[in-house]
Amino acid sequence: MHYYNFLLVLIWGLLPAFLIAQHNNSFQKVYQDNCLVGLVDANSKEILPTQFDAVGTQPIGDGWLVTAKDRRQVHYYWYQNEQVTALPYAQVERLNDRLFKVSKDGVYGAVNTDGNGVLLIAYQELAAAGTEAVITVYEDAYGAVDVDGQTILPNKYDALKYWSMGGFWGLKDGDYQLYDRKGQKKGTTVCDIVRVPTADLPVCGVRKNKQWGVVNSKNELILDFEYKNLLLLEVGMIAVLQKDKKWALLDLEGQQVVEKTYDLVLPSVHAQYIKVVEESQLGLMNAAGKLVLPIEYQKIDYIGHNWFAVEKKSGEIQLFNLKTQAFYKNSFQKFLNAVDNNSWKGCLVQEQDVWKWFDFERGLQSTFAFQNVSRTSSGVVLVENEKHQLGVFSGEGMLLLPMEYQAITPQDDFFKVKKIGLDWFFVNRNNKRVNCIQE
Repeated sequence: MHYYNFLLVLIWGLLPAFLIAQHNNSFQKVYQDNCLVGLVDANSKEILPTQFDAVGTQPIGDGWLVTAKDRRQVHYYWYQNEQVTALPYAQVERLNDRLFKVSKDGVYGAVNTDGNGVLLIAYQELAAAGTEAVITVYEDAYGAVDVDGQTILPNKYDALKYWSMGGFWGLKDGDYQLYDRKGQKKGTTVCDIVRVPTADLPVCGVRKNKQWGVVNSKNELILDFEYKNLLLLEVGMIAVLQKDKKWALLDLEGQQVVEKTYDLVLPSVHAQYIKVVEESQLGLMNAAGKLVLPIEYQKIDYIGHNWFAVEKKSGEIQLFNLKTQAFYKNSFQKFLNAVDNNSWKGCLVQEQDVWKWFDFERGLQSTFAFQNVSRTSSGVVLVENEKHQLGVFSGEGMLLLPMEYQAITPQDDFFKVKKIGLDWFFVNRNNKRVNCIQE
């Protein structure tokens, strides 16, 4: 309990999607001694002065949306061809590679990357529809425009859903009808509920009279309205719930992939696999319909870099490698991996009540031994030793801060820390004390 009483975590909300990607070498943050940050380009030419609390970038087309947060607000800039332009809006977001979504006083409009207005700031909401269109909401009615602001569908629909391989499903008078990207009706199938796939699949789920079917991109029924439920899986399968309350797996043309049916089918974070369930036991299946792991596990979790963690009935955790099709020799009590499954080079595992680092390439490492671990949304993990001292561990398998603190609060690129009593101070990622301005 000591660990959790003293563990204080506060993550600044500077639009995490805009944080500078580590693989991007075009920009570099620069700091003053008081931890204020600026931005320079690859040639050390100033883009933003060092006067902000946090700075981030997001690529849009051949330029960058730059965000900069100070004590009062978030500022937005457009950086293109070595030129920086301030964007005079309360909020700016990326719609696609050609358009920004901008807002003032709670309403939205769109401008393009040339600085020209495309949609007046008059809409309740705007949402990207692929790379070439935008869904608009005006006076509670839905419509769609192209990237030049030209109307595809007028704002007269009760709902509008974009299907990447089919077009727009428009709801009017209780029925959904499919329209192409020019706003023309497509096919004859109408339905009361649409389930659009999250991946680029040439099929779409449709429901009518409480029964589900599937249409192709021409809005032709390839599976009639006869199923209790269905799932469109990124692996390239359709899972349908039959009248016997069993799930069958079909290909994208409606043909059964495997004869066996299951109590439940679940998607996997690894898009090329799915989880199948029988009597509360899980197995792992590949895109060809072959069981990679038998149906005998309590949990199956993808932890990144072709590794799955599986939990047995006994509670024991094993790590399975997709490439070698083999389990790692050690078993574990628990694991803690990255949220996005990409940025970490391994995961933390608990063995005999001690947390250790498991490197995806080199296996279990003996460099560190932690009593407790706790993930933060900033991408680092707080770790505790047997003396209840805290440090910061990175997804690279290294200690950023040694285990010598009583409390740690991650704040952007810095950490607010406390060793004894009420004496809080700031350190950088190299554990060097800095004089950050207090919030």
